[in-house]
Amino acid sequence: MLEMEITEFKESKLQETDSVQQPPKTAILIDSNDKFLNHRRLFPTHSVGKFWCPTTDNALKLLCQSTLNTPQNILIHTGTNDLRSKGEKVAEPLKKVAEKAHRLFPQANIAISTLLPRRDYPGGLINKINQSITSDCATLHNVTIIHHPALSCDHLYDLVHLDQEGVRLFAKDLRDLQRPTHPPAPQTSSTPPSPVLCRLQEIPPPTKQSPA
Repeated sequence: MLEMEITEFKESKLQETDSVQQPPKTAILIDSNDKFLNHRRLFPTHSVGKFWCPTTDNALKLLCQSTLNTPQNILIHTGTNDLRSKGEKVAEPLKKVAEKAHRLFPQANIAISTLLPRRDYPGGLINKINQSITSDCATLHNVTIIHHPALSCDHLYDLVHLDQEGVRLFAKDLRDLQRPTHPPAPQTSSTPPSPVLCRLQEIPPPTKQSPA
């Protein structure tokens, strides 16, 4: 149940990892909307490293192997706090975040979570920015965009932060990312692989049957 992915509020830490001795298999770069999110229950089979990432500038600094090691999965949710300073131009630094993650971690599954609604910023402009992010990342083969169509300003307990019901929906979007919606298209040696979301659950490919 999604309630299992909600936890009591704890002060945000710059970095939280499951084990200092084990490099994280999944790295989560996220702003303050993580405060009710229990990442260990969201990704129960993974070693998870959670990194506080309030702005796109923070994301660009965190995206390096000396910080993240070599995770198989990278989930990034940031940019909402940049709206006041950058406005519609926030799409450009978000594109740079996706491109840097794609360049430095070409073997990782990278997910960019789109901007959430705010009461102090027009929803139409946020939707426009999210459309730009989706378009800008279309050619990055290992980058997937996570949308949040069920979330609205009704799920905020103040101007910008999700209430617990909003976090349930937010967690559902992240959890649904782990479920393959269709089998991956056949690949050729000259075609780069498409994102395989089921890697997050480590679902093995079907065994090929030998011809009779």
